[in-house]
Amino acid sequence: MKIHIIFSCILILACSLIRAEVSVTDYRKTLEDLSKQEQAGIKAPDLYYNLGVCHARLGDESKAVLYFLRALNLNSAHRDARHNLEYLISLSPDRELYPRRQFVGNLLLSVYHWFNLNRLALALLLMLLLTAVSTHWLLHYPRDRERGLPVLLTTITLILLCGVIIALGGKTYRLQYNHKAVVQASAAPLYPEPDASLNSTRILHQSLIVEIAETKGDWCRVNLPGGISGWIKSRELLRVLP
Repeated sequence: MKIHIIFSCILILACSLIRAEVSVTDYRKTLEDLSKQEQAGIKAPDLYYNLGVCHARLGDESKAVLYFLRALNLNSAHRDARHNLEYLISLSPDRELYPRRQFVGNLLLSVYHWFNLNRLALALLLMLLLTAVSTHWLLHYPRDRERGLPVLLTTITLILLCGVIIALGGKTYRLQYNHKAVVQASAAPLYPEPDASLNSTRILHQSLIVEIAETKGDWCRVNLPGGISGWIKSRELLRVLP
């Protein structure tokens, strides 16, 4: 009886290992096919998202974070890419560097991310229409009556219109000049100056997201999520926009 139980356990374990090996092989094949599409010049949020999933399944967290960031750079409202990115950040050894936002901050940031370029373009058209209507109402409002309401509505629509224009400009700029990068080395030293002979101020780990502030030769000055700044070798980074 015990022999049968042991044999069954061994058989189940062997089947699990075979399924895991097949799964890894499938992800490698899928990654190869998706990489060919990327090399062909295709740029799409879903393509980058699928590349990120494949890299995550294969254990390459730095490239997974990189491709999730690339997907969000094209479409900030890509819910699955943001969810997976936040999950990988929660597993990062440097997760304490990321700022913790309060409820209101998270809510405002979520609203900002929801308005991708397409939704902002529609919002811009809507606000232009509302601004034109409210301005027309104000200009043709009887002069002998209190004009507080049309003035208020016109002011509100103008403020919202300016906000949409600023957000649209910011996202358009980010699309072309995204300075974010991902640390690809398992342990990358951060130096106070671009000089490897100095003592490092701290060690950065794989998949940490940084902002490149300056490039000097083989060095990059980066800003960490918590506001710390320092220099790191360029080869240790994967840029969101290569």
